[in-house]
Amino acid sequence: MDNKNMIEYGLWGGIPLVVLLCAAAYIFSTADENNTLDRKVSALHNQYGKLYSNNTSWVPAKEAKHTISYSLAAQEMALQKTEATLLGTLPLDFRGTNYNTAAFVLTNTLTEIKNNSERKSVTIPNNLLFAQGIDRDPNIFSLQLTQLHLYNSAMRGMISSASTIASADMGPVYRDTQNRYAIFSCDVVCSGSFESMHTLITDFTNRTDGIGLHTFSLKKSPQRDQLNLMELSMTLTLIVAMQEGWDITNTFVVPATPDHVVTETESETVLPTPPTRPAITPPATTPNIQATPSTRRRSR
Repeated sequence: MDNKNMIEYGLWGGIPLVVLLCAAAYIFSTADENNTLDRKVSALHNQYGKLYSNNTSWVPAKEAKHTISYSLAAQEMALQKTEATLLGTLPLDFRGTNYNTAAFVLTNTLTEIKNNSERKSVTIPNNLLFAQGIDRDPNIFSLQLTQLHLYNSAMRGMISSASTIASADMGPVYRDTQNRYAIFSCDVVCSGSFESMHTLITDFTNRTDGIGLHTFSLKKSPQRDQLNLMELSMTLTLIVAMQEGWDITNTFVVPATPDHVVTETESETVLPTPPTRPAITPPATTPNIQATPSTRRRSR
């Protein structure tokens, strides 16, 4: 065999060997890529398993996206329904942006409170809210008008049922963490018969104009001249949409679950949870302190 034939046979034998080597290199590189992908898939599978330990919760991405969209729409509808039920709308008179108009509303409101109390012979505190006037800053007096609306509603309700109004003081003003709502509070103390106090509690509980009863306490009046009367302490609240320009620093937090505990800080206050309202039962009849003639004879 001459050299020419040997070279030709060597070329024909070497070409398949090169092809086999290239194919083997490609297969091994592809195997490495597949192993890498398998490890990534396995890691994702393990992570998914940790998030959804219950196999029945595993759902395809398309179905999960549809479920999330449906849940979001349901939550938005529930929010709108809740706002329509709980969020108050201020009367037109209490939404003034002009100082003179606001001062006129304040004067008329306080005058009406005094006249109603005199007409019904109900004792009210001497110092009424904003009796010295309101601020001239539009952002401040608009907030004060909202407080006046809650105060006026509280006084009107008590004047219609109570015989004496011991105090009516505005409490702190809060906002939510997203600056969507503002909540105003008013602490009041009044006294009257058990039936009238029960009616007052029911009226404020059933209101649907944004004003509601947050907490209350009912007990016998401590005044010696009011032994047959009940003393009612209430915290009333008003929830309205947050207005631009209101400088409210206190925030309120609603716990996500009953077991969730939020630490109270100086800038973040947790409103107390209203206690479970017990059934209101009339008090026992107060005994007559003055003895009758027959009683005196037996005591001798």
